[in-house]
Amino acid sequence: MANNVVVIAAASFSLLLIIGISTVAIVRYQEAGTESAEAPISAKPVVHSTTKAIEEMCSTTNYQDTCTTSLSDAMKESNTSSPEPKDIVKASVAVISEQVARVLNKSRLIKSKDPRIQGALADCRELFGYAKKELITTMQLMHVKSLEDIPKKSKEINNWISAVLSYQQTCVDGFPEGPVKLKMEKIVEMTKQMSSNALAIISGIVSVLSVLDIDIDSLTSRKKSRKLMMDGEELPGWVTETDRRHLMNMMKSQLVPNITVAQDGTGNFTTILDAITSIPKHHEGRVVVYIKKGVYKESVLVRKENITIYGDGSAETVITGCKNFIDGVRTFKTATFVAIGQGFVAVDIGFHNTAGAIKHQAVALRVQSDRAIFLKCRMYGYQDTLYAQTHRQFYRGCVITGTIDFIFGDAAAVFQNCILRVLKPLDNQKNIVTAHARIDRLEETGFVIQNCRIVPEKSLGEETEKRSFLGRPWREYSRTIVMESYIDGFISPEGYMPWDGDFGLSTLLYGEYRNKGLGAKLGQRVTWPGFNILTRVQADEYTVKNFIEGQDWVNKVGAPVPIRLGLFTD
Repeated sequence: MANNVVVIAAASFSLLLIIGISTVAIVRYQEAGTESAEAPISAKPVVHSTTKAIEEMCSTTNYQDTCTTSLSDAMKESNTSSPEPKDIVKASVAVISEQVARVLNKSRLIKSKDPRIQGALADCRELFGYAKKELITTMQLMHVKSLEDIPKKSKEINNWISAVLSYQQTCVDGFPEGPVKLKMEKIVEMTKQMSSNALAIISGIVSVLSVLDIDIDSLTSRKKSRKLMMDGEELPGWVTETDRRHLMNMMKSQLVPNITVAQDGTGNFTTILDAITSIPKHHEGRVVVYIKKGVYKESVLVRKENITIYGDGSAETVITGCKNFIDGVRTFKTATFVAIGQGFVAVDIGFHNTAGAIKHQAVALRVQSDRAIFLKCRMYGYQDTLYAQTHRQFYRGCVITGTIDFIFGDAAAVFQNCILRVLKPLDNQKNIVTAHARIDRLEETGFVIQNCRIVPEKSLGEETEKRSFLGRPWREYSRTIVMESYIDGFISPEGYMPWDGDFGLSTLLYGEYRNKGLGAKLGQRVTWPGFNILTRVQADEYTVKNFIEGQDWVNKVGAPVPIRLGLFTD
């Protein structure tokens, strides 16, 4: 398996990096003119120790030449005469930011009268703007005293660098096929290589400290997952449906709105966009926006952080649009609602794109927000309904409908107690529930579908030619886990379908654990190297607590969120 290769490589990297660290230490020792049995008088100062450390640090990256060249140049330009290993690690992220600036400058030199290319270039500038901002956040995380401090923040750092990788790929995806797209791919390639290298270096630090016999668990504060219940969690069978609904509504009852939106004029604003615009950019604390029932035909983008919106129910408060690819809008820009600012929360809201199957890509909701939460929401569309683009996301009790790749992106997202409903596609189409886009083997991203129901919408009928699948690999390291869920019999016995030939079939990671229903039978599942029937221990790694560290943030948004941190079937 690919995982074993990573472990072996990381172990080799650990030993090499220890040599590099020791080399730097010897140089300092000898420069100080100290003598001891451990440093014989006859020994001469080691030349080019920093270069050697860089080479060893880069030894397990995917792009070693890029790694050694970029880090060597960065060290030459720094004012540090004897850089420590942590300085080199920090440089692996700093060089990405410098390269992003170069890409922006080069992209401005591309000229075209084609409106599709002009739009794609505008998207790239926007996406690389996000990348620059999030690389600043990454660098702030890396202000540490020593190498041993980095594992405490390794998952956070991985989260931000993974998003930067995703932005780069999204930029390229926006161009129509042709010479301009090829040119942009070439311009972006170096930035992608540097981002991949940084992920490898950060991941390798943990192995280094393990070899040095440092307790990683004490550094990262990770403990074994256990079965935990929080406010609104699994209720006993004797609780009546009325009481169950009352308890599940407790969160909403504790939300006190700062702003109210009502189409009838009984609130502070009549449109959601005006309400969001009124919030100061640098507001303090969480701002809660109550959206009264109604159908809001708006395109809304939320850049501000720590915003909560809630409605009167996902079928009562609906935000709708119909932008789509066939009408000339790039997929990235078709979303009816976009959540970008960190800590976004939505409760009892419907997000719709009504373009229909005939219009192909038409996103209802795009989520770029880190630590985003969606509770009892409805995402309605056909192709590409929910773009779970980047960062950590948690969905609970939502209904998500669609046809082709209707949950897609490169986020680390857990869907818990949700209904994934498959609609009737066009006659020449197949249904695919997920298309995850993990670009690099070390990204800690993926889709986890836990305790959900995957079912057909009535219009799908009994037509056997409309074959439906759980997923396909949008990118080479696509990762999707379906566990403890009900899978209806309309899902193809193979479970998954290829994207293009054998692309990604040996590098993806698809796993299933303790599912039920006619569609959950494993006897005829694909035999790809990347498909796995998970053990309990493996499944536990994809729980809310271990995969997205949800215990640290899901219930810190001003009201209790129903959540299961561990497995349901312990």
